[in-house]
Amino acid sequence: MLPGNKLEIQYGFIGKPIGWTEPGPGNPSLDPAHGTKIKKLLPITEPGVVLVPGSDHTGIIAFIERQFPVNELVDHRLRYWSGDSVVLKNAFSEGVINFLTVRVRDCVPIIGGTSDGTLFTAHLSNQTLFGYGDQTKFRGSILKDLFHLVDSSKCWLSIGPSAGGGGCKCYEYTETKGQLDASRLKNRINSEYPDFDVDPFITNGSNESKKAFLWGKLIHAILLYHEVDAKNINTSHNICTICNLDDWYSDRVMRDYPKDPATQIGASNFGYIAPYFKNQRAP
Repeated sequence: MLPGNKLEIQYGFIGKPIGWTEPGPGNPSLDPAHGTKIKKLLPITEPGVVLVPGSDHTGIIAFIERQFPVNELVDHRLRYWSGDSVVLKNAFSEGVINFLTVRVRDCVPIIGGTSDGTLFTAHLSNQTLFGYGDQTKFRGSILKDLFHLVDSSKCWLSIGPSAGGGGCKCYEYTETKGQLDASRLKNRINSEYPDFDVDPFITNGSNESKKAFLWGKLIHAILLYHEVDAKNINTSHNICTICNLDDWYSDRVMRDYPKDPATQIGASNFGYIAPYFKNQRAP
């Protein structure tokens, strides 16, 4: 419950049609393809607006200071941005519901908010956090930017499913003389967070050529590093997508899964968060 006696939060994570989420007013069952999911979200979110970042690993944050009324939008109440995060201030205007979403496959979705009415989502990856991929496009850790906009010490958030979520060893990188991928990721983490000790989160992988990053535990520790209060971090869905394929999609396992014909995006998991007004229809 947030400020005001009519206001609640509806939030959760959506994977496969049989996979579901954290407590909320409703438990919709969504089809697997990304485009179909977005379309199925629309009646669920009636009469709201769905805010959709592109999850394109650019690290861009869309900072929005007012809600989008439905009559300002086209494209069936969807509003798209490039980038990997949406921050919405003043999210609790009576009669206007903006659903913030985040789309991932094996990366980490987080959703959260503050008591002053700010809501946010973010797509955390080895690129958006540490610049592991294309460093020429790396803007610095997306969490550093996010917590310039949101007071980390006063926010609450929930970590969603990802490869290596929880404490498993599924998030592996090759480490051989000719391919030092694990060392490269470790170096990128050390470069972005020089006073953070990453070693406790790296262990032996499934064979001698692999190193495993305890990714879910690492993300949790990075959030604590940013001074998010431990009691305000919900880890009930900090679980591994690869270990839970009945409920969640994993790009590492299902890379050849048919793509949505309209968007050419593979099957994805979603996080969402929105106000819920008790005098309006629950989804």
